[in-house]
Amino acid sequence: MPDAHVLCHHLGCGSAVSLPPHGHFGMGTGMPRSDALRCSGSERHPGQCPVEVLGQPACPPGHTAAVNCSGVAEPLRLHGGESRCDGWLEVAVRPGVWARVPVGLWDNGTATVVCRQLGCGVPEKIHAVPANGSGPIELQELRCVGTEELLAQCNATRMAAEPSKNPEELAIACSGSKQLRLVGGRGRCAGRVEVYSEGTWGTICQDSWTLQDATVVCRQLGCGWALEAPGSERFGPGTGTLWLGAGGCAGTEDALWHCPAPVQRGCRRGGGAGAVCSGLLDLRLMGEAADAVGTWRCCMRGRGVVFAPMAPALPRPLLSAASWDVAQQGV
Repeated sequence: MPDAHVLCHHLGCGSAVSLPPHGHFGMGTGMPRSDALRCSGSERHPGQCPVEVLGQPACPPGHTAAVNCSGVAEPLRLHGGESRCDGWLEVAVRPGVWARVPVGLWDNGTATVVCRQLGCGVPEKIHAVPANGSGPIELQELRCVGTEELLAQCNATRMAAEPSKNPEELAIACSGSKQLRLVGGRGRCAGRVEVYSEGTWGTICQDSWTLQDATVVCRQLGCGWALEAPGSERFGPGTGTLWLGAGGCAGTEDALWHCPAPVQRGCRRGGGAGAVCSGLLDLRLMGEAADAVGTWRCCMRGRGVVFAPMAPALPRPLLSAASWDVAQQGV
């Protein structure tokens, strides 16, 4: 279901309400793709979701993915962040017109309602950002207690005839905005571990970093299992703040922030914990590149494997329902 939520939000069609049976809306045209998406639900579009490509089974005939969206776009958004769950708050006043929200005394309650309505968890950080000057319309004030189910139930004053002189606008980072990436390696499946939390990217302390921790990272990114858990000597220490919520993983958790991180009193070795995953593959096309025909050559940890010749490019592919996230249909 998280995969479907991301698609519906991206199309401006609200949230996903159901996943019909395979092929419910017909076969479509083109060759179905068997890529396995691993969306968390906070991504702005499917292209931001981790994807498992190699090793996925072929899509059976007729198993084209399908989704029913609510058709009602949310009348609010968090704009300008790394995901749809963080950024400065904007409220729709009419189709295509968004009002900015200045900082105020009721921001804690407002942030609670916003995160809940967007399906983004709870507020992790509430802060002020410089006014971006994207438009002349703004709410004079938005008052939420925090118990409201919808932002429309909060007290909102009329629109300002002119922009206020307040140079700051309300920005929110919800718990659903957390992201994970590997930086500094070859490809997306090897590198320094970085976590996006509370609106900023941070590195992880090396002191207690283990192969079990790296295993959770690799699985979460759709990169297989962990081969190594190197320190900063491999991919560098990185920059930014240290994220202290990592470590203590058993290796079975589905996300790094679900591990029982040990209490850290300082970080002796500094940031730069890394991971090298089994999905680290180096693919290149050998042959007539101009015709998109040739032989795929794969190298993994120094071992070469040659795949069968590739066929010419085909029409735009469909997404296979075999890879669509149906396991969580009841969520």
